[in-house]
Amino acid sequence: MRFYIILALIFFVLLTNKWMGWNEGMQVLGIPDVKSYQAVAESAPSRPVLIMPYHHAQRLFSPFIVGTLSNAIGSRVESAFYIATYFCIFLTIWIVHKSLILLKLSNPSYAICMSMLLLNPFLFRLYLIVPGMLPDIVFVTGLSLTLYGLLLKRFYLLVAGIIIATLGRQTALLLIPGVMFWLYYGSAWKDFSFNRKTLYATGIALSAGAVYFITGWIVSGVTGKSVNVEHMTGLFRSFSNQDVTVVGVLGYVSYIVLPLLIPLAAITGITIASSGQNRPAFKIPTDVWACLLLAAGIVLQPVLAGPLSTVSQGARLSAFAAIPLIIGVSHLLNTGSTYGVLTAAVLMAGSLHYKYTIVGPATIAQFAILQALAAAMVCAFIAEPWSNRHSKVK
Repeated sequence: MRFYIILALIFFVLLTNKWMGWNEGMQVLGIPDVKSYQAVAESAPSRPVLIMPYHHAQRLFSPFIVGTLSNAIGSRVESAFYIATYFCIFLTIWIVHKSLILLKLSNPSYAICMSMLLLNPFLFRLYLIVPGMLPDIVFVTGLSLTLYGLLLKRFYLLVAGIIIATLGRQTALLLIPGVMFWLYYGSAWKDFSFNRKTLYATGIALSAGAVYFITGWIVSGVTGKSVNVEHMTGLFRSFSNQDVTVVGVLGYVSYIVLPLLIPLAAITGITIASSGQNRPAFKIPTDVWACLLLAAGIVLQPVLAGPLSTVSQGARLSAFAAIPLIIGVSHLLNTGSTYGVLTAAVLMAGSLHYKYTIVGPATIAQFAILQALAAAMVCAFIAEPWSNRHSKVK
């Protein structure tokens, strides 16, 4: 049944996606990062001669591997990017599937969580169209593996996930507080001693830090000045720019939240429905708080970067946070019945993007309204069974 659920969702995404060629996708969607990654791949196994932004060059691992392999077998670099990106997407789906299986969800609850993953309008839809953004999807794969390691209590999976995520994007450093919180306070790790947890936390932090500094050292000859710090302070600099208004910044932050409205609505709906008078006391599990902290760390980067640094890419960057939020939702869904089919249908409608799909909203305003309506309906569909179940408790 779960195989058919995944198959149906993938088929829907493939059927409704707006497919474009390599150059068209990069130009229409306005993602300049691809040029840097393509330059690394085309130069492999040598160092690229093109001077590129420091933060792009630091993500050289996956483009370098792709370029080296394509050069060895004599294939086009673009073809290698397609294969690698689609493989990482498949691997991410499989890892999240294993995580949901580990949490023992019912089929309807499983359908909801997998729909939130596959039908997020900013996640896989974009990377299917623009596979040159391979480092992003490598980060998503590493993030998924990190969460699976936390759920399974496997330190080696945690380290592997953090290393892969950091090789994909420097944003992985902001995962460390959430990972440490889960290690020290998560339900699965409660039997581990404090010293052992500290050893694990130190190993994870050192692994991520080592990858960051080693990649920076490797690319020091092919990059300009590092602007990583500026990307964490751009929001504050935006207020001193005459072309940026407070309303504009608030609009930018609202756009960042769009990819996360639906999982946040699901968490909110369950929390509201499970609380109140004449109902058993409800407490959000510690693991869910850890998921929220991980998501906050990811969202913090585009928020702090501000509209001047990320331009129109803020929602793409915050969409990574959907992964931990979905795991958080799964922790709350594993104890109750849900309207799985109805919720999945709403998520299908909500997945229709104003740029990435052949049907759906024509403007960003229409898209935002669609997301708000889908989030409200998901909140209602998920909350209603909890409300009925608790109202029957004497």
